[in-house]
Amino acid sequence: MLLVVLAGPVYGLGTIRAVYDETATSLSVTFDNNYASGWMIDICRDEPGDDLVGPFKASVAQLYVERTSGLQSGTQIIDLSAVLATVPAGENIQIYVSAYTPEEDTTIEDGDAGYQGNACVAVKGTALQPTAVVTPETDLATVAAMSNGIPVLSITMSDTDSNKNNLEYLHADKENKISAMISLDDSADPNNNFSGESAVIKGRGNFTWSLEKRPYQIKFDGKKGLLGMAPAKTWVLLANHTDRSFARNRLIFDLANDMGLAYSSESRFVDLYINGEYLGNYLICEKVEVGSNRVELKNPDGLLLEMDNHYGTAEPYYFTTTKSGTIFTLKDSVDAADSPEVQQAFVNIQAQINELETLLYADDPDWAAISEIIDVDSFVKRYFVDEFAKNIEIGMSSIYFYKDGDSDKLHAGPVWDYDLSLGNIAKGTVSEDYAKNITLRVEEGIVRNDWYAQLCRNEEFVARANQLYATDVKKAIDNTDDNLNAVAKLVAGSAENNFGKWPVLGVPTLETTNSRIIEHSFVGEISYLRNWIVDRSNYLAGAYGAEMPTLTYLSHVQNQGWQSAVTTGMQAGTTGQALCLEALELAINSDESAGSLEYSTHVQNIGWQDYVPTGTVAGTTGQALGLEAVKIRLTGELADKYDVYYRIHSQNYGWLGWAKNDEIAGTVGMNLRAEAIQVKLVTKGTFIKNTSNRYFELSTAPVV
Repeated sequence: MLLVVLAGPVYGLGTIRAVYDETATSLSVTFDNNYASGWMIDICRDEPGDDLVGPFKASVAQLYVERTSGLQSGTQIIDLSAVLATVPAGENIQIYVSAYTPEEDTTIEDGDAGYQGNACVAVKGTALQPTAVVTPETDLATVAAMSNGIPVLSITMSDTDSNKNNLEYLHADKENKISAMISLDDSADPNNNFSGESAVIKGRGNFTWSLEKRPYQIKFDGKKGLLGMAPAKTWVLLANHTDRSFARNRLIFDLANDMGLAYSSESRFVDLYINGEYLGNYLICEKVEVGSNRVELKNPDGLLLEMDNHYGTAEPYYFTTTKSGTIFTLKDSVDAADSPEVQQAFVNIQAQINELETLLYADDPDWAAISEIIDVDSFVKRYFVDEFAKNIEIGMSSIYFYKDGDSDKLHAGPVWDYDLSLGNIAKGTVSEDYAKNITLRVEEGIVRNDWYAQLCRNEEFVARANQLYATDVKKAIDNTDDNLNAVAKLVAGSAENNFGKWPVLGVPTLETTNSRIIEHSFVGEISYLRNWIVDRSNYLAGAYGAEMPTLTYLSHVQNQGWQSAVTTGMQAGTTGQALCLEALELAINSDESAGSLEYSTHVQNIGWQDYVPTGTVAGTTGQALGLEAVKIRLTGELADKYDVYYRIHSQNYGWLGWAKNDEIAGTVGMNLRAEAIQVKLVTKGTFIKNTSNRYFELSTAPVV
């Protein structure tokens, strides 16, 4: 049986499901909980260029119409054999299922868009191929490919132990391996088609393996190119069960490739069948592994590492860093993992990463030494991938690094695991500096590694980030919206069938509960993601660029003294320790003739102090007097080109809202200490979302 979703819940109409039985040449239509009084089946020729989801054109020839009254919930069986016999072989048709109310009697013809008041509702077209439909011997995958417009991957289990040839055995343990025969049908490009390829299928993933829709790995007997991707034996089938747009992993893979981040995965969408059972929309992609057409390491001591703070201790080879306590696993290598060369390389890389952490966490980091250990550009590009996506796994797991021998530098990438990113878990705002403040999540016990926060303390890293944003990153990020539109159009039909199999629309899952509203339609999920991408892209465009000055600042904290300097957008000070800020010093690396930066602080028992210029201490030290509020402003050309934003973490209130350009941030007259501050410089007019008041003053209403 082939599930073809032809219509859905619109205008109060309940679910319409249509199932075509290819051996009986009949269409079974089920109506659930409807409030309409009749239904219609329309079969039309598929005119070239018609949008199957859009308005119908007057030129579409109507081949068959059947209508009935007295609609009730239940199933109607429509015999299509007569009408299909009149359709020439090789010609597509469209089948429309709709319902109507007694107020109007509307058929789908003469250019009717399918929506007239409360009349014909829930109209959706699906193209079928008569020759594929009416022939019992026709492969089911071919029919499905015609229906959904994406390739179909069919896996038939063929293990010599017949007890293994079922989904129950496959799903019992992700390490269960089953021999199988694999076929692929791509109606858009028959050159991609193949059948009867021998392979082995198994489960994969950690948390995702526990979900209802499972991810898989397939390994062919020999290297096999799929859908235009370079040949390799092993391929991964991502289920994207928590991503109702199906797009997030694909968008990030494409983004990383567009940025030039080496060895980023290629991927394609398929409809997956196992033993004839439809399992939904999947993303088949290149596995992150060492090999030709993958991570192409050449030296015998070349290594691929994964940061895996969730499951790393279950791996045969792992180590924990001495400074941050990060767990790294030996994911793959050029030679066998137990070879002497690889084992020695694994010992060496532990020492090198521990040395790197010593440098990163130093009070005064030595950038020259850091840049001798890491490949800076790959780290910058990986930073932007995670910063743009707000990757929740940053600092935890699925973070890969590689090193091609002892003399090579440590490279960041390839990227992996982004189904919960890009706003799928919608904590914080689209206008926050995410990766550079990951230390806050370390302090909260949420993540373990904050390398990017430590890297961003270095002005040289920030300067290189601004340069690469202008030359490599911005264009790639700007392409993401168009890439999303292409994905949405490509998988629309497949998405409907997937949600028929896995009804997760409108249903929060463990990962997304309480973080955002889950939309009730695929279109709604795409719209949410599109808006998020546009807003996030716009913020980054205002925060980075080749001409962006570097802002640095440091804080003097009660009982601790002067802390290390941080750069734009980062936290200075402490939270959760009941310690007050006592003094600040800010600096900006701009030409003095272009303007500068000035700031004033409100000090406990003293009040507002005079403005001081960049590089000067504001506040007090050695007097046990805390800061309560601050004002910061730009001068000259800087004020014309940029806005300076800042916010205070205040006693009893936590983080207050963002103030800008000489507004007050903090509290006045309430004897509440300022505990931490963030300051950021953005291009004039960049939108910064506020989630709370920026300022409170005794006996006054809050200022917003």
